[in-house]
Amino acid sequence: MRLLDRIVLIIYSLVLSLISIVIIMMGFHILPEYYIENFAYMFRAYRYIIGIIGIVFLILSIRVMLSGVRGESSGRSISRQTQLGEVRISVITLQNIAERAVKGIEGVKEVKSRALLNNDGAVMKINLVVATNIKLPELVVEVQKLVKNEVESVTGINVAEVKVYIDNVTVNMKTRVE
Repeated sequence: MRLLDRIVLIIYSLVLSLISIVIIMMGFHILPEYYIENFAYMFRAYRYIIGIIGIVFLILSIRVMLSGVRGESSGRSISRQTQLGEVRISVITLQNIAERAVKGIEGVKEVKSRALLNNDGAVMKINLVVATNIKLPELVVEVQKLVKNEVESVTGINVAEVKVYIDNVTVNMKTRVE
């Protein structure tokens, strides 16, 4: 569940809890009748605003319900059927394999990866910080080939595309000892 869905769910739950408490207090006559009358008058006086609030809550209910039905595992892993049963490989696994492969390349200072799954297989996005003395076109081709070969050989999942982004170039700073 995404962060936005969690925030919506928390707010929605709090509002429903407050409404439930008021209804319980009304049912057991804990809440004086004039509060109930004032509450009913507010509904008549502000019926359009309350109607809009009701529509917003209906939309939020549908969103939370769909996010629960949709589930996380569908987009966060890829499933493969073998002779012995189902194997699920998570997106994080693909990312870690790609990062491990790229860290061994000379001139790569930092690497972050992201894997997206589609019908053709995986799309790997690799963000790099590299040294200044590296020829970028050669490095990019090497990274693309290495990531594609490593992910496919380790997982058996087709890598449809490897996108490489050079985020920054760092200067090799050697510490001077005097």
